[in-house]
Amino acid sequence: MNTPIGYALFPLRRFGDSDGRRGVVAGGSQLNLKILWRGNPKLWQAICQLVAVWGHLGCLGFRGRRSFGALQLQQPNYPLQDALLHFQRSSGIQIKQLDMAEHTDPASEAARLLRWYRSWRQHGQMARRWIKKQQHWEPVPEMQKIQNRHQPGFPYARRDHNEGLVVQGTGAPNPDPENPLGNEGVTFRPALGLPIIQFFSSLGKNGTPLPRGQATVNWEYGPGTPDDPKGRFASPVLLRPHRDAQGNWHALVIFVDAHRWPDGRPVYLNGQQRKVAMVTLPDGSRSPALYEAMKQDQALQPFTG
Repeated sequence: MNTPIGYALFPLRRFGDSDGRRGVVAGGSQLNLKILWRGNPKLWQAICQLVAVWGHLGCLGFRGRRSFGALQLQQPNYPLQDALLHFQRSSGIQIKQLDMAEHTDPASEAARLLRWYRSWRQHGQMARRWIKKQQHWEPVPEMQKIQNRHQPGFPYARRDHNEGLVVQGTGAPNPDPENPLGNEGVTFRPALGLPIIQFFSSLGKNGTPLPRGQATVNWEYGPGTPDDPKGRFASPVLLRPHRDAQGNWHALVIFVDAHRWPDGRPVYLNGQQRKVAMVTLPDGSRSPALYEAMKQDQALQPFTG
């Protein structure tokens, strides 16, 4: 639970190793993919290049955007960069990598990617926490607060924390004097995927924590009407352990502009609308502020393999 892998597998942790509901493909398993094309022969080369991109960067199964189920071509006849250049809008996919490390397995690369992603997305406890065994509150250690503040995404997450707290309506005890980015009524993290379950563990009443339902704010893509259902928003940030033709492992972060948050689209917190912060790019288009800030992270460098 307190590991990078556990963080990404949040929806599955409570089920244990095997609950009879999901199958698991063992790491290192192989499959043969056969493509039969009955259309215009002129498109065959484009189809081959599309399959090559999927083989290099794609995945199978649940939590694929968070590094699980990553694929690797056993016979990479089509180099990744050549395959991407075949498509007119290849610039809309930016592939970056964390600094090279001496790792020889995908789990290590996945953990590195998830630690990076968590540093941009997580807020962390900043006031107090409930000690269940002793049935009492204790202050969050100052060192943990300092570590939270040093994460690149903390000022963004702090704005989202405050917006959720307003919707929750109870008010936090002894609020800490943090300075979030952005303006009131504007959020950041919906651009990285929805739904979000925001749980305020420090809220309490009569000396005990609030029931989970009362302390939770649900962030969703729609208000839940027939014309605009709640639904999900798939993240445009993909995490992918990747092994190149030389056997070297890379921790890739893939930004897919075509799937970024729509300009002007609100997010719904327990049914209440909030804006999502956007920035204007040099070409005049609009893009989520948090998404663009992640692209500029100095921990990332272009991937050219």
